[in-house]
Amino acid sequence: MVEMLRREGIHGWRWRRQLFAWEEELVEQCRILLANVHLQVNVSDKWSWNNTQGVSYSLKEAYYVLQKEFFASINTPLFQDLVWHPFVQAKVSLFMWRLFQDKLPTKENLFRRGIISVEDQQCLAGCGEVEIVSHLFFVCPLFGSVWYGVLNWFALFGVFHKDAINHANQFDGLFLCGRVTRQVINLIWFAVMWAIWKLRNEAIFRSHVLNANLIIEHVKLLAWRWIRLHVKEFCYGYNQWCSQPL
Repeated sequence: MVEMLRREGIHGWRWRRQLFAWEEELVEQCRILLANVHLQVNVSDKWSWNNTQGVSYSLKEAYYVLQKEFFASINTPLFQDLVWHPFVQAKVSLFMWRLFQDKLPTKENLFRRGIISVEDQQCLAGCGEVEIVSHLFFVCPLFGSVWYGVLNWFALFGVFHKDAINHANQFDGLFLCGRVTRQVINLIWFAVMWAIWKLRNEAIFRSHVLNANLIIEHVKLLAWRWIRLHVKEFCYGYNQWCSQPL
């Protein structure tokens, strides 16, 4: 199998369907990884972890390697909290991980993979723009207005960046607080991102009506549930949380 891939490239293997462009890139990466592999007769195959000296494979080490590869240009202490927040479910952390790699199935990404046509790339809100990550979450007149509704909830105002990392850093910087409260602020940022994505999908697959105020209410409820579950000192009732969040 290795020799076939090395000798004939992606055409050496038979695929059940035509590969998408991003899948062809993965196959090419695989070919490069196997380029110097030499199989020996009567020698058993084995796996080895070569990224750290004297350290066996662990999820932490693998995460470190991936982080270094994909986020070498990002230099912010906020990054760890943005991906692996202790208060959220694993599926939400995975969502954030994919978002920062631009791997979410936005309409623009689906078009690049050949799944939808060029005409179907338009934002669900009807604003006429292509649905890319920055537009969907931060710029869209409908979805982007959620952030200003959340700021109004905290009696704050501001103008946001359209890049995810800078946007999160900006949101975090609006509040002067200790570490526990800082985690809560980051959690609210998570809740907004997750609520936008979730309700966007419900509008596509279940024909739900899009409404910025509905998303804001969902953010409040989601954040309240997450905080109540993980912060022992948090004793706010939901109505109190909505009227006086911090």
